[in-house]
Amino acid sequence: MIPPLNPASLRAGRRRGGSKEKTKTENSMKNNHTTTNNAERECRGCGCKFPKPEYPRHNATCCSDACTYKYRQERHRERDRQILAAKPIKVCTCPVCNNTFTPNRNQKYCSPECSYKMLLESNRRNPRRRSPPCSCKMCKKEFQPTYYNRRYCSDQCSKRYTEMVMMRRQAFRRRFCMLAFQDADETD
Repeated sequence: MIPPLNPASLRAGRRRGGSKEKTKTENSMKNNHTTTNNAERECRGCGCKFPKPEYPRHNATCCSDACTYKYRQERHRERDRQILAAKPIKVCTCPVCNNTFTPNRNQKYCSPECSYKMLLESNRRNPRRRSPPCSCKMCKKEFQPTYYNRRYCSDQCSKRYTEMVMMRRQAFRRRFCMLAFQDADETD
């Protein structure tokens, strides 16, 4: 006859109906957690000595979180220096102001101002690309849009219009909630 399953013995790693000896893995895990190894390690961040952690999976290389952060920053800086040293530095000249600059990816102009100037210039040269003049939704002033879907003459007008719309929505919600509560009171 087969002995019945004992959940406690299964959790402990014992075989069904076998002896009460613990398995090798269970003994080794217990020994690793209870005994402390007095070996010391050297911190990679500051160079001081610190005790080796008692848990086997804890591979601490630094003595504290601050040292870990410092060590990682230095490692990343070193890696970035190596990458930059391997790549030749590309220097471009801006077609608008003739300044030299190091481009980021496919950068054509040295600054956003030069890019904007070039956009306006290309709109002047090519009338088909130019959007027709339109009026600002906030101040009703007529302006030449730089993009076809631009609705405001400036960022200030855009922010003011957004605030005005939000205030209208809040007022509508307040009125709607007040009406809903009044209707609920009347029905009671």
